[in-house]
Amino acid sequence: MLVIGLGAGVVGVVTAARLTARPAGDATPNAQSSLTRPADRGALDVLRDWDDRRAAAWAAGDPVLLARLYTRGSTAGAADLALLRRYRARGLLVRGMRMQLLRARVLTSRPRLVVIEVTDRLASAVAYAGTTGARRLPRDAASAHEVVLRRIEGEWRMAQVSLLRRAAQR
Repeated sequence: MLVIGLGAGVVGVVTAARLTARPAGDATPNAQSSLTRPADRGALDVLRDWDDRRAAAWAAGDPVLLARLYTRGSTAGAADLALLRRYRARGLLVRGMRMQLLRARVLTSRPRLVVIEVTDRLASAVAYAGTTGARRLPRDAASAHEVVLRRIEGEWRMAQVSLLRRAAQR
């Protein structure tokens, strides 16, 4: 699994690449209970791990690490990278990004391709500005996306993120 400020740019990106850390870790019972097949759990693990790597790249403020998470030419990757650069230009690092997965439906789960329809949101993130302190970023609204991940050279990369709809505020 794009949104408000950091979230908006990210969601749009990856959700735009949503600032993430553990999308499925905070999943509601509905999201978990709909995943009974091992292939579905494996596909969600792919997304969860990808989100963890993305959160680490953002926490490090590292555009090279972030770019490696996307396929070449990915518009989601370009948007996420642009957002990271804007935060860095303002002297900000974003840490503690955590995604909350509300719903998930695995559409495709193959050894080199995973397609998942997810409804999620940025649950937490903190922007740090050097020695001037930290500021918790607002949670974003839930939104639904179809995410396409491809396994390239042994690593899962985000190939595409399509916004399906903005979910109703809870």
